[in-house]
Amino acid sequence: MSTQILYKLALLSLPVMTLQSCVVGSDPVEKKTVAQQRATLAKNTNNIGFGPQSPRDIDRSVGQNPLVFSLAPNAKQMNLCNIHLHKNAEHKGGEFTTYAGDGNGHGYDTGYKYSGQLTVAE
Repeated sequence: MSTQILYKLALLSLPVMTLQSCVVGSDPVEKKTVAQQRATLAKNTNNIGFGPQSPRDIDRSVGQNPLVFSLAPNAKQMNLCNIHLHKNAEHKGGEFTTYAGDGNGHGYDTGYKYSGQLTVAE
């Protein structure tokens, strides 16, 4: 086989390998695992200075975070970061309101499921 064919085969297999790596352990985790993950995250990010995040429930117009952030720079001055996909919606809002559960501890099978009605065409 030529090097060019092997190269193309390797490139074609990347999406499959990526999808498989996203489903590490699909069994739901215990509540204590989620609590441990949240405690570790809070400890590791305390006073680090991360910017604002979308709230978990984007339909709520008020929240409990008293911090005020400056306006973000022009989009042309910023880099893309943290691009990722979800099976369910990461944030509750609109017609994504059915809680999917705590997931598998790796970000899979959590979030909010679609609770609306699809048309026949959809």
